[in-house]
Amino acid sequence: CVKAHLYEEAVGYLRRQYALSKSPADLRMLGLTLFYAGKSAESLAELDKWIATADPLSHSGRYMGIHAYLIAMSVPVVDSGKYLALAQKSDDAGWPRPCVDYLAGKMSAEALLELATTNDKQTEARSYIGFERVFTGYREGVEHLEWVRKNGNMHYVETDAAVAYLWREGKK
Repeated sequence: CVKAHLYEEAVGYLRRQYALSKSPADLRMLGLTLFYAGKSAESLAELDKWIATADPLSHSGRYMGIHAYLIAMSVPVVDSGKYLALAQKSDDAGWPRPCVDYLAGKMSAEALLELATTNDKQTEARSYIGFERVFTGYREGVEHLEWVRKNGNMHYVETDAAVAYLWREGKK
């Protein structure tokens, strides 16, 4: 996890890196790091570039639909539904489909957490529940983000996002 106070520096590095590499992986990381830095609108602009060239049915495409949907929820003028539709394109019923179903209102948070049978799945589920709730005005979402910070898989972007959000909100 990039230290929260270094996100701006990381954004600069990733902009330079992407300019040189034109790598989709670098563009994806730039988009996510902009979100960590609290720049959701800029994040979506970069993620839209990634999405335009990505296979929505790929592993990364499915997750990027989820991530972009949640980021878009934090930008009031953006239609987040287009990102949820991207995440819903896959017919694969395996994980992370239950997360997409939760975000689409097809299952409860409790039902999603019951299906999250590993720490990795708990990391993702609690992150998505937490962000969905805080971005719709429910402060109890912070409890899920706190769980992710304390117990989540430290190699997951969901953990980085939770840590950065809590840091920005003064919950260091």
